[in-house]
Amino acid sequence: MAAATSSSTSTLNEIHLDSPDYVVEFYSGIGGMHYGLQLAHSACRVSVSMDINTLANAVYTHNFPDMRVYSRSIEGLKPDDHLINGKQGVRSVMWLMSPPCQPFSRLGLQRDDQDKRCRSLLHLIDILPKLLNPPDYILLENVKGFDVRVRAE
Repeated sequence: MAAATSSSTSTLNEIHLDSPDYVVEFYSGIGGMHYGLQLAHSACRVSVSMDINTLANAVYTHNFPDMRVYSRSIEGLKPDDHLINGKQGVRSVMWLMSPPCQPFSRLGLQRDDQDKRCRSLLHLIDILPKLLNPPDYILLENVKGFDVRVRAE
C-alpha cells in the first residue's frame, strides 16, 4: 500500500498512480478531497462518498450531482462491507479522508485517541488489515501535528 501524505513530497503523478477502479471518500463534507483529486489527477473518479453530516451531504450532492452520498456512521462499517471494498474484480482501491481535526489540533484539548470524534478514524485503522480488498492508496489530510500524536506511534 502506498501512501501520499502532506508531509510527503510525492505528488499523485510521481507515485505513478494508475487510475484506481474504486475511490472511497470518507468524511466527504462538501467534496473538497473529491475536487482536489480531480484537479491533481483528472482520470480518478470517486465511487463512494460518506459523511454523517446531512447538511454537508446536501452541499456535496449539489457540487457533484451524479454522486450518491451515504449518510452513515463510519464506525458501523465492517471489513466485508461492499462500500469500502469495492466491487468484485476491482484492481485497485483508493481512500480519501479528512477526519475531524479537533482531537489533534494544537488549539484544542489535544485528547488525541481519547476524543470521541476520533473513534471513526480508529475504527478505519482497526479494520484496515481485515479488509477483503484493502486500499492501494490512502490520502489523508489533517492538521499540523497529527502525524506525531499518540496513535501515530
